[in-house]
Order: sequence, then C-alpha cells, then structure tokens
Amino acid sequence: MNQEQVEKLSTDREIPVFAPGDTVRIHLKVLEGTRERI
Repeated sequence: MNQEQVEKLSTDREIPVFAPGDTVRIHLKVLEGTRERI
C-alpha cells in the first residue's frame, strides 16, 4: 500500500491509537490464483 491508498481508506474510519506491544487484529482477503483466504 502506498500513502495515497492509506489516506483514502482512513478518511471513512477512525483509527484507534496503538503502541508497540499492543495486539492488533487485521482482516485481509488474500487471493492466490483461484484460491481465496481471509
């Protein structure tokens, strides 16, 4: 991701403050050929 994409995604949502050592959960859809995983 580049800075422009991050800014575009973050304008709609409020991103909480986090610090080193915090646990962060992400949800990302990964496409590998015909396979899809989350």
